[in-house]
Amino acid sequence: MCGFLATGVITTIGFIFILLPGAIKRFFVNVLGMGWKNIPHIIG
Repeated sequence: MCGFLATGVITTIGFIFILLPGAIKRFFVNVLGMGWKNIPHIIG
């Protein structure tokens, strides 16, 4: 039971480490992409 619990925790942490950076990267790409598109309009 303890081993099963540990496996579940490790799997959950693994999924978080795999999925979270992808989500953060996508978020930053969207934010920076919008920001870079808007900068010329602000300057111009």
